[in-house]
Amino acid sequence: MSDMRGNAKINSLSRASGLQLVRLTPDGSVFTADWLHALALEGRVFNASVGTATTPITFKTGYTTAQPELAVDVPSGTTIIPIYVGVYLEDSAGTDNEVVMLTSTTAVGAGMSTAITPKSSRTDNPIATNCSVYSAYSGNGTAPTVNAEFFRAGYAFADANTQPPKLFEYDVRRAPMQVVVGTGSLVVYVGGTTTAPAGFIKAVWAELPTATAVTLA
Repeated sequence: MSDMRGNAKINSLSRASGLQLVRLTPDGSVFTADWLHALALEGRVFNASVGTATTPITFKTGYTTAQPELAVDVPSGTTIIPIYVGVYLEDSAGTDNEVVMLTSTTAVGAGMSTAITPKSSRTDNPIATNCSVYSAYSGNGTAPTVNAEFFRAGYAFADANTQPPKLFEYDVRRAPMQVVVGTGSLVVYVGGTTTAPAGFIKAVWAELPTATAVTLA
């Protein structure tokens, strides 16, 4: 008869190389939750919002590369995995309304923007983010060095109707995973061709030290 022992921990985990104890819940059950769920329990999943409550922000007319609607700047030594990005257009008066999401190998920086304070998905916020998050640019940051434009969608009509809902979503459960190894950035653009749309952005990402998040050959 074999005996399996593990380490009953949710946070303050070790990510050293080599042999590791099996991870257990406090009652001794082997921890087999989805990896992203496990990171959320550890406090390594973060949320950022553009627009609040019933107050949307006005996006852009056109497309200005150095003025995104959301930039999550990732410093050297940190890696993030976008889990969810949702863009909701509350008003879409432009004839073509476009949503673009991309990863960059450089940081966008603050430029003239509004800083956003991300919050952990754990309400006690046990781990602080290393990322800097900006929105609502009125002056240029640094145009991103595009690694991958991983999402593009749009609404090619000007209307004020509530139907159909104008919600555009990237969800890592339904699309290829993106990994931003700092220095880099997660960048979101929203714009209309004739009139700027208005709405909200929700972004969720997992954040890890690069040394333990990726293995470079």
